[in-house]
Amino acid sequence: MRAGIGAKLTLAIAVASAAIAAHTVSFAQTIETSVPAEAVFILGDDAPGRTAFYSSAEAYYRASFPRDRLLITRARSLEEVREILQHRGSGHWRRVVLVVHGTAWEGMMLPVHPGGERASYAELLRAAKSGAFPPVDDERIDADTEWVLESCSLGLRPDYLSAVSKLFGGDDEMRPNVVASRRFVAYAIAEDDSGAAPRYVRMELPMASRIVPGSPSVISADRLQRYVADLRRDIDDDRASSGASARWSVVPIRIEASVPATRSAGRSPVELARSEPALREALRGYNLERGRLAWTWADDPSDSAERRIVGEATLILMHADPRGLLNESLP
Repeated sequence: MRAGIGAKLTLAIAVASAAIAAHTVSFAQTIETSVPAEAVFILGDDAPGRTAFYSSAEAYYRASFPRDRLLITRARSLEEVREILQHRGSGHWRRVVLVVHGTAWEGMMLPVHPGGERASYAELLRAAKSGAFPPVDDERIDADTEWVLESCSLGLRPDYLSAVSKLFGGDDEMRPNVVASRRFVAYAIAEDDSGAAPRYVRMELPMASRIVPGSPSVISADRLQRYVADLRRDIDDDRASSGASARWSVVPIRIEASVPATRSAGRSPVELARSEPALREALRGYNLERGRLAWTWADDPSDSAERRIVGEATLILMHADPRGLLNESLP
């Protein structure tokens, strides 16, 4: 059995603004006179030594391949997705599925434009506002289009899903309703020695998390194990007997920002984190609460021009092991 599961989360956040460059993506060679009703995009490649998320997902969709489904495996940005939906054939897309690594904290793990910035919440808003990413015409996608993000836990971010909807459909009542799972999404290929054909499964697995102030280095082993035990109980509450074998990881979170000395004088890092707009926007964009981070200065106070403020936390992330649940999902 091979199980494809979501990417390990990493967070290293710098508060900064970035201009969106213009890009041109041509799909003229793919234009047809008619359009399938459904488009499925496999938006990445499996890294060597990592679990086979994308290849398992591709096998899953190929195994039950209706005549009206278009399977795209070479797009690697949201702009390429847009160009295909806009220019591939003609007519209305009934269903659009994006298969991509992601988390409720970082969003989708692919760029908006080829070679550009990752599709964070802030980047989606910038792309929509800039005009560099025009929405797809209402004749192609609209409020009747079923739009699914097959990405871990993004269903916990209604603001992010709304930003995706507005990016592709415009800010009006005709934009599609974008949905995603609140759980850990996994695809699996089940094989045995009997000679029977492989079976392909999509699963939504229980997951749980804790965000603890401070970097991982300040959390003692005993304290960490207490958090892990709590998360195992959360997994068991979701699905009985799944907690003992659940997988977990520890991920550092770090947010940095520069603050002019004129605004930082006489104020603590905690006070600045509460009042600085750039930091508030960064926290909102990554679905983080200010009180979940430990705030400190990252520089020498003798610098008279600006100060650097740092917020650190530790994310403890756990999900059920897909191997233990695979048999329950098979027919």
